Amino acid sequence: MANPERDGGTMDFMKPTVEQVVAAATKRDPSLGPFVELAANLLTAGEDIDVLGQAYLQDTLWWRVPKRLDPDDWQDAVAGAAALLEGLGLDRYAEIARSDKTARILEAWGEGPESGHAEALAARKASGLVAPDLEEFAWGSIMGGEESDALTAVEHALEAELVHSGLRPDGAAWKRRALEVTAEVINRPVEFPPGQTRLTMIITDRVESWIGAVRVPQLQRWRSEVANRLLNPIEPPEGVETMLAPMLWLLGEAAKGANLTQSQYLTPVTVRAAAERFGWWDHDRAPRSESEVHQLLHLREAATRLRLTRRTGRTLKLTKLGASSLADPVSLWRLVVPSLRGGDEFEAMMAELVGMRMVEGDAVGDALAEELMPVVNQLGWRTDEGSLDQHEVGLSIWDRWHWWRVIGVMKYQMGRWAKDPFRRVEPPRAYLTEAGAVTVLAYLRLRAIAPQHDLAR
Repeated sequence: MANPERDGGTMDFMKPTVEQVVAAATKRDPSLGPFVELAANLLTAGEDIDVLGQAYLQDTLWWRVPKRLDPDDWQDAVAGAAALLEGLGLDRYAEIARSDKTARILEAWGEGPESGHAEALAARKASGLVAPDLEEFAWGSIMGGEESDALTAVEHALEAELVHSGLRPDGAAWKRRALEVTAEVINRPVEFPPGQTRLTMIITDRVESWIGAVRVPQLQRWRSEVANRLLNPIEPPEGVETMLAPMLWLLGEAAKGANLTQSQYLTPVTVRAAAERFGWWDHDRAPRSESEVHQLLHLREAATRLRLTRRTGRTLKLTKLGASSLADPVSLWRLVVPSLRGGDEFEAMMAELVGMRMVEGDAVGDALAEELMPVVNQLGWRTDEGSLDQHEVGLSIWDRWHWWRVIGVMKYQMGRWAKDPFRRVEPPRAYLTEAGAVTVLAYLRLRAIAPQHDLAR
């Protein structure tokens, strides 16, 4: 993409080359010449200057210079960049290099990495050239080639739009327009391969990386088997209201202002109504407290974690998000999908493993725990005592199943036993509902296309 600062300006044959500018600067000031050449290497890496954009310039001046060079050379490197850019006719870029903002950022880096990083990050956001995340896509800080190319294209498009529109980079109008520009660029068809957009190519790249990210052959095979089903967005399943009936019920109670006990549980009357309605109780006596009905505990905890409900004194109320979710079950489904993972990364991986196997078929008896145990151990998960045995893997599977059953993702059928002689004639069976299978695929897609981040940055 053409450089927004240079595009449409001086005719190409009249533009000085980088080499000519470096030579002229060195002739004028031999002491500055090496830093002009250094700036050329940092800013172009041997490419034509037209690849340079403001976002990359800022990152070079505000991050790469202080991170890669000796502090004694920072000012000279920035002066060299200003001389290079001015010589190339990129006056606006040269002003950025000479700006008080750049000077303040380098001073902050001189105080320490945390101060420098914070100052540079604030300046980058204020520039209006940070490619925003979209509802269906988030940028990573670790990128494959397709994502990196797409980011550069978006940054150039944002710069051109900001310059030509005259909008304030810190204004609400620009934030809305930045979202539109980003969506336009990444969803625009590319010339090759035909039928693809930048976004679909990024998704394919991420799914391929997801497959190759593990060194456990069996897990690689399982990921490969499901990969093609994850390339396109997973549409909400039919019957989502039925699947999410318990959560919709809880939100409906909160909408009325559900009374709570002194222990902050739902009242016994409400608990008994829920247990009877959803078949959560099979004892002779009725439940006396929410603490006796684990499904309600899971439901309440999830509603709080997803910020759908809140407590005010001894009343359970809806949040704004909860109210909109109650009115729109599809939106609620989108919020619930990530909850399949549980809490930490071990639970998230177990959800992935369980989901991948169950979309291929029912889990019968102990077969699933037996199948997953070697994979879990090869991934390096351990207890304080060492490798996980089949019983421990089975408990981890049930940790996921408890919640999945509450929200209608799966059903569990008890095994059957004969009395004379006493023996099991049919093993227990766990299986995904139709809506649950779609929901599991949606969760697997979130795992496969999740942005990768450098935690050290």
